[in-house]
Amino acid sequence: MVDESNTDHTRKSKFESEMMKKAELIFVPLTGTSHLAPTLEFASNLMDSDDRISITVLLMKVLPFGSSMTESVIASHPRIRFIDVPQLDYPPAQLLRTSPEGYFSVFSEKNTPHVKNLVRDIIVSSDSSSSSVTGLVVDLLLISLIDAAIELNLPCYTFSPFSGGFVSLLLYLSTRDDDDDDEFQYSDSDLIVPGFVNPVPVSDLDPALFNKDGYIAYIKISKKLMDVKGVILNTFSELEQYSLNSFSGGQNPTVYTVGPLLHLNGQPNSDLDEADRQKILKWLDDQPETSVVFLCFGTAGNFSPAQVKEIATGLEQSECRFLWSLRVSSPHDRRSTTTNNDDVLPEGFMERELGLSVEMRLDSGRKDDGDHIVAADEIARAVRCAMDGDSGIRKKVKEMSEIARKSMLQGGSSFESITRFIDMNF
Repeated sequence: MVDESNTDHTRKSKFESEMMKKAELIFVPLTGTSHLAPTLEFASNLMDSDDRISITVLLMKVLPFGSSMTESVIASHPRIRFIDVPQLDYPPAQLLRTSPEGYFSVFSEKNTPHVKNLVRDIIVSSDSSSSSVTGLVVDLLLISLIDAAIELNLPCYTFSPFSGGFVSLLLYLSTRDDDDDDEFQYSDSDLIVPGFVNPVPVSDLDPALFNKDGYIAYIKISKKLMDVKGVILNTFSELEQYSLNSFSGGQNPTVYTVGPLLHLNGQPNSDLDEADRQKILKWLDDQPETSVVFLCFGTAGNFSPAQVKEIATGLEQSECRFLWSLRVSSPHDRRSTTTNNDDVLPEGFMERELGLSVEMRLDSGRKDDGDHIVAADEIARAVRCAMDGDSGIRKKVKEMSEIARKSMLQGGSSFESITRFIDMNF
């Protein structure tokens, strides 16, 4: 006769043991704000979803200069343990100016041994606690760091703040002729990429693909993608279903769509004066609902003086209210000539637009080369189209924003994807 009480006790003990098991994930993000912020939001979402998970982030000062915005992003995540990688080897600074992608690639290769030693130390220390290190998550542009995980027999993942379409382009690169190490050349021909709905004009590809160092860096990433256990994307399946379908089958890694990841509770940027910040918020509060167009071109968005003038003129012609995050050049960017917004804006622009707009001034890193200028009238047409309350574009955006919101709720596509990723760690 089976002693059911003992069987039940065994099952209960096993269940309690599983519930007591803790998993520690180690993240190595790129510390630029546009990469760091979504990475930390994802890490926080993991801890919110399952209290058995803890997160350790290895901070590598990838760039030779710091950012107060980076510090504010880190400060907004007190539950995460941050460890500075103490010893770093840097590529030549010239490479950062000519090819940021190439710089990040060489940086990650040079510093893989340092990360490996630190990860090994964390694994050893966790062996004496109730938790175990279950994986290493590295930024897509630092993907060479997965070699540290492979050597330590640790599951490795890569986190991408880019679109699924961009990652599908990287996977396409891995299928090019292995003997073809030449970067792309500008042409009028079209390229068929499995993750893109339509053929892509070669001239519209990422500029890094036309640069020798950038192209080599992307080729390395495309091949490293085959070695990861999963690719974590800051997107949601309903937004990029066609691109995501291109990942299925073959030897492609598992894809986890975990977005949209929004940094909504961060601390204010200390580079922005608090009085200016309050002025901007008050101005926005005073405007009619959905009446303001926001222009922000990311942490690398710094345009030539000629393009800034065209944008400003286009905004004036559109007669729409706007908030423009206009970046001036960084002292670390020798290519940039724009040092003050007043030098590049049309004469009298700020006086004419007073009451209709607010301008934010921030430091910048990169700028366009001035070869491709979008004309003011084209910008004005695009702004008016986007702000037209009856336009199909605006309705589609509103519809997709609601789908995005629901994707993060229980039962939503991203919620379920995060759950699957968590299950991989237990």
